[in-house]
Amino acid sequence: MFTTVASFHDPIEAHIACVRLRAEGIAAHVADTHMCRANWEWRRTVGGTRVLVEEADAERARRVVH
Repeated sequence: MFTTVASFHDPIEAHIACVRLRAEGIAAHVADTHMCRANWEWRRTVGGTRVLVEEADAERARRVVH
């Protein structure tokens, strides 16, 4: 099961955070990138572009991202 560890209004920032997590050995994925690019005015409504990791890695991932 995946959980959100961070969300960004700019999809590029979400992808940077995802790469940073992967560099730390944490499997991470980015969700809602295309929706936020296609419908930029909805970014705040849907919570931005999300970075997802497995629940077991969530605490560690939050420390890395924040």
